[in-house]
Amino acid sequence: FQAEDGIRDYKVTGVQTCALPILLVTSVAYAVVASPFEDGDLPSLRTGVMAIFGVANLYLLRQSSHYFAADQHFNPFLHTWSLSVEEQYYLIWPWLLLLCGLGRGREEPRRRRRLAWWTTALLGASLLFFAHLQASGQQDAAFFLLPARFWELALGCLVALAPPPKAPALRLPRPPWWRGAATLIAPAARSEE
Repeated sequence: FQAEDGIRDYKVTGVQTCALPILLVTSVAYAVVASPFEDGDLPSLRTGVMAIFGVANLYLLRQSSHYFAADQHFNPFLHTWSLSVEEQYYLIWPWLLLLCGLGRGREEPRRRRRLAWWTTALLGASLLFFAHLQASGQQDAAFFLLPARFWELALGCLVALAPPPKAPALRLPRPPWWRGAATLIAPAARSEE
């Protein structure tokens, strides 16, 4: 998906091009090291399979996995929860762009304002959902679910949508040539002492 109206080179393939080689290398390395006869390795392998489909975060949540638990350090695919959240986000974001009219025709400031408004509204809803999950003791759901994490990604989108600041040109007076020479010579003179 590539929009012609200011949102340049928005591509979904970034995560996919990184995720697949990482999963393949991790899978091969894990297959070499892991024992096929141990039952403890099965959840790790399932996490890897779920990561291929972009739902490792949902699998880990369903398994009641706590990210910082001691037993999770042995799951080489535990880090794929964040890739899954990102892939799920990239399934939603293009639809929001289209809903706001971006990607069709020329750029109009009102379309960008509409996108900023929707992004802000979704950011607020996501932040409230995150706070609700945290307050109700569902920290794992707040950690693994996209609706609770959407606000973080939306905040980055709002930064990208913001116009660049118009800073006044900073004009510094040029120091005399001898100051530059002195800063080069002084350390050499000290090193000889």
